[in-house]
Amino acid sequence: MEEQFIRERISKLREEKQISERKMSLDLGLYICEYLGITPAEFFNEEKATSLTQQKAINYIHSMSDEDTAMIIGFIERMQTVK
Repeated sequence: MEEQFIRERISKLREEKQISERKMSLDLGLYICEYLGITPAEFFNEEKATSLTQQKAINYIHSMSDEDTAMIIGFIERMQTVK
């Protein structure tokens, strides 16, 4: 299927049900984020995109203790000075 067809089909169905683009995006937004493994903040962040590899690292950091996270930060800072 062509991308244009899908875009037009979704628009047509949305309009038939009298659902605004904004409402649909808000209603579906969290499911899209969950599917992609990102947070809503990351989805809407236009300034800095987070790659899947970076997101994987962030997910690991969220599960770590503060002490372990501090060690990771130390390692990253050390790597930055090596450049």
